[in-house]
Amino acid sequence: MKFKNIFWLVIISFVFFSCEQPQTPQEDHSGETINPGIDPTPLLYMKIVKLISSEYLNFTVVEKDYRGDYEHLCNIRSRGGCVQELYIGGSPYIMLPNNYYLVDWKWGDIIYEPTNFLINIPWEDVESRQQKWEYATQIITSNFLQEWGNVTYKNIDKYLHITPPTEFDYSISNTIPIDYIVPGWMYMYNSFDDVPSPEIPYYNKGVKHMDSLQNVYIERISQIIEEDALDEVGYFYKH
Repeated sequence: MKFKNIFWLVIISFVFFSCEQPQTPQEDHSGETINPGIDPTPLLYMKIVKLISSEYLNFTVVEKDYRGDYEHLCNIRSRGGCVQELYIGGSPYIMLPNNYYLVDWKWGDIIYEPTNFLINIPWEDVESRQQKWEYATQIITSNFLQEWGNVTYKNIDKYLHITPPTEFDYSISNTIPIDYIVPGWMYMYNSFDDVPSPEIPYYNKGVKHMDSLQNVYIERISQIIEEDALDEVGYFYKH
């Protein structure tokens, strides 16, 4: 599989721009400013949240089923970053300093406050990324986020004065290192059943690399949090 080719998927646009009103200059959820003439290559970012109460960590975050029966059904927002077998059955949250949590990249862009609410389904009881639930009697609250936002890997390194990665794929961008860019295979497959057999070894290698990158940036974003500098590297919505 050609991992280094960016597939300009509708889902990538959905991740960054869904439900947003245009701004001037326009901003995506990663905190990057988008102006005409600027490279629109989608950047890797960390979704960071702080919840009002730790008890809310256990319950599934959903939104109404806007592509189906939104008056009765709900589902987890967007699509997973990789195949669901690699994350379903556990919590999407990774602990950070000062009561912040990272949403594991594998779960995708599940957090979006205007539409999110919690239902009385523990994360470990979720059986499928595409599962739907009747929500009328299941809603716990829609007021569970104290703070949430996105920070790109690029901005993290810039703030910490870390030299950017040196590997480029010039068929994608001659200015942005490959480790700052959303891989073309992300959001593509829901299950290993969807991945062509010859591609699976390469797919697993890509996932392993994304996990290792995330681990590196967990350490870096933790330093930034401890310096109380999140607002200097990304944009955060606060209550």
